[in-house]
Amino acid sequence: MVGIDIQWDHGDLAESKAGALEMVKGFGLAVPPRSTNPPSLTSNHISGEAIVHFSN
Repeated sequence: MVGIDIQWDHGDLAESKAGALEMVKGFGLAVPPRSTNPPSLTSNHISGEAIVHFSN
């Protein structure tokens, strides 16, 4: 999506995890143990439908 520059795969597992942690810190996301809400197992992210782009 234009304007959203997220690189999920950094070429190896360690670098991908480091990139995810950088995103968590950068956006101030709450993750366990600070978050008491577990991740959803039925999210639209899982099915690849979390971001829907509409154009006129």
